[in-house]
Amino acid sequence: MRTITPLPITDEEYRNIISNFNISPTFYTIHSILKIEMDWSFTNRFDSFMMWAWEKPNLLRLFHGTKHACDIWNLDDWSKLCNNSECGVCGILKFGPLLSKAQPNLAGTYLWYSPTVSMAHEYTGPLKLNDDGFRAMFVMDVIHGKPYSNSIVIEAQENALPRYLIIYKVYREKFENQEDILS
Repeated sequence: MRTITPLPITDEEYRNIISNFNISPTFYTIHSILKIEMDWSFTNRFDSFMMWAWEKPNLLRLFHGTKHACDIWNLDDWSKLCNNSECGVCGILKFGPLLSKAQPNLAGTYLWYSPTVSMAHEYTGPLKLNDDGFRAMFVMDVIHGKPYSNSIVIEAQENALPRYLIIYKVYREKFENQEDILS
């Protein structure tokens, strides 16, 4: 059964995720971190690739930035996913990462992931004009990744499984402390 669960800020998983989340020199606040449990068909597909590989693959936890068309700040369960086919956030939550949605380039058609938040951040943002600075970034487990141009690429969509969705807000100006942002 698929679930999206907001993690409390006191949760150890939450603290582990934010310990690797730093976008310099951008000023931001974490709105929420959602733990993702994909449908059994996605997890079984991923687990099968892990189990039946000729050699045990390296499991990497990587970041994946994507665009959104919905009000991601309200996203806290499956019923709030939008039906816009261009919304990367809702598309990945519904169908997993799809190679058919990847943008081909000189290297070929791959799904791209980053070990750094700042690189994945470059691919986040709204598809609509008024977004109030909200962004979304996935944390995914990836196997059979190949290094390419400071990124990790995969050729098979079965080799990635979404684990968390970080929803954050980017500010255009610097605030001296967190209280200034929240007031």
